[in-house]
Parts: sequence; C-alpha cells; structure tokens
Amino acid sequence: MPESQATPPRLRAVVVHRALTGGLFLMTAVMLLLGSRVPSSLGATPVFVLQAAALAFGASGFGAATVIRSRIQPLERGDSEDTWWQSNFGRALLVWALIESPSVAGTVFHFITGSVLPLIVTGVGLVLLMINAPARLVQD
Repeated sequence: MPESQATPPRLRAVVVHRALTGGLFLMTAVMLLLGSRVPSSLGATPVFVLQAAALAFGASGFGAATVIRSRIQPLERGDSEDTWWQSNFGRALLVWALIESPSVAGTVFHFITGSVLPLIVTGVGLVLLMINAPARLVQD
C-alpha cells in the first residue's frame, strides 16, 4: 500500500482498542446470558480454585499492565501524534492485552462456576481498558 493510503497509526490504535473493548463487552454479555441458563455442577473445591485463579491472574495481568503503562512516555510538545503511535503502538497493545486476558478469563470462570467473584476481575479490566484508551495514553 502506498504511504499516502496507509492507515494512520492513531486510527489503527483506536480501532484495535475498540475491538478489544467491544469484544470483551460482547463476550461478557453472551456468557452472562448463557450462564443464567446453564446450571453449575462443580463442587466447592473447583469453584474456590477457579476463583483464586481468576484473582491471581487478574492481579498479575493488571499489575504488569500498570508497570508497562508507567514506562510509556506522553506525547512531547511539538511532536507528531502519528510518530508517537508508531513508536509506542507495541507497548500500548501489550498493555491492552495484559488487561484483556484476565478479563476474558474472569468471564469464562464466571460461566463455569456461576460465582460473581471472577466477574469482578472482568469489571476491573473493563474499567482499566477505558482508563487506558488511546487518547489518554497520548496525554498522560
């Protein structure tokens, strides 16, 4: 594709972020709808293990995302936003992936167990995805 027709890096970041966030919203809605129709037949021990796994996975993923996010430098005055996105898109994508993966796991663990606790991980992940939107990454 010629350079003049290439997708601007900022637009690419916005599309990827919205796809990740929208996909997580959609998956959570579908799993909540299906989960209310499927009874859980797990005992207390597997439910506890999955709850603990959801919390541990969430804490580690969200913590790693926060550390990587803190290393992303804001846009300097006079710099181009496209240039900033070209150099920081990989880090931003890593932050979003580290937030989304435990969130998806929380949704799946809720579906399996019927417990609300893994959904808390999903909710925190959705909030963190909104906090780490492309426009905020550039500004902060």
